[in-house]
Amino acid sequence: MPVPWMICILALWVLVIGETVLLILLLRALGALKLKTTPIEEPEGLKIGTIAPSFVFQDGSGNENALKQTDGRRRMLLFLRPGCPACVEAIRLAKAVQGRQEVPDILLFGLADAQTNKVYAREQELQIPLLTPVSPSCDELYAIRSVPFAFVVDEQRQVLAKGVASHPLLFEQLLTTKNELVASSL
Repeated sequence: MPVPWMICILALWVLVIGETVLLILLLRALGALKLKTTPIEEPEGLKIGTIAPSFVFQDGSGNENALKQTDGRRRMLLFLRPGCPACVEAIRLAKAVQGRQEVPDILLFGLADAQTNKVYAREQELQIPLLTPVSPSCDELYAIRSVPFAFVVDEQRQVLAKGVASHPLLFEQLLTTKNELVASSL
């Protein structure tokens, strides 16, 4: 085969491969653009902007408190269920941000009985107390359908943000919500 034909064939292959790469990059850019413009559906649970109802809970020692006693500061109410694989990631994320100044206080609630929560807290080596709701059922009161689920509430318990809290990006988005209303979901 003559050299000019080989050069032409090689040039055509380079052109085809280059166009394929450009097409892939274009499709990725369009996909990212679609994600940015897709409206976020508000996850289930209490409506953003409503006042989160108070409920009674026990700490690991059996002492009872009410959520309204924690009013006056921003909090993240993180609801977990012992044995839930995604909850392990949420606990890891909560441990990682514990004590940071710019994030709200994190209150962990185990949606199980006190003994199960105590064992689970020991297994997960929790430094943050795992609280046990006494009554009424938080699943129903807060309309929680999946765990781990978090609500960020302000000083008066108004829901500022809510969402599933098992992904680092969503967890960070929930934590960094200032005074705006954000629904976090994937």
